[in-house]
Amino acid sequence: MLKDFIKKTNKQLGDIKSSPYKVALGFAVGVFASFSPFIGFHMIIVLIICFLIRASYVSGFIGTIVGNPFTFPFIYIITFFVGSLFVDTANYNDFVTAIENLSSSQESFLMFSQEVFTTMEPFLLALIIGWIIVGFPVSFVFYLLLLQFNKKT
Repeated sequence: MLKDFIKKTNKQLGDIKSSPYKVALGFAVGVFASFSPFIGFHMIIVLIICFLIRASYVSGFIGTIVGNPFTFPFIYIITFFVGSLFVDTANYNDFVTAIENLSSSQESFLMFSQEVFTTMEPFLLALIIGWIIVGFPVSFVFYLLLLQFNKKT
């Protein structure tokens, strides 16, 4: 199942009419945006960064699939942990409790978005710092992997 998904995604990326470098860079931008604490703005982040560095928008949008409901809890816990090493903020247990409360929310999307920003505000600086510190190396690894894979095909 995972192997089929990877093959399908690679085929979609291979169909993009752009250089392998721009495709890999765009995908890496999407991965980087997925680590952002700004839920709902990942596509906008991809648009801005891809425009600035002339990367593939389409592969950037595909790269945001790294951030999904299954991976977001892990992403946010890791980015918070790393960011909190540099910023004195609320403790880890408060953060995990906030994530658990959000995951059990049954609100509409608009209300949920407002709830996310209200709940996460005390943790935002640590999340932003963690996003940058964790997001860059992870997206760079995806860039190298995709570039290597595209050169072989």
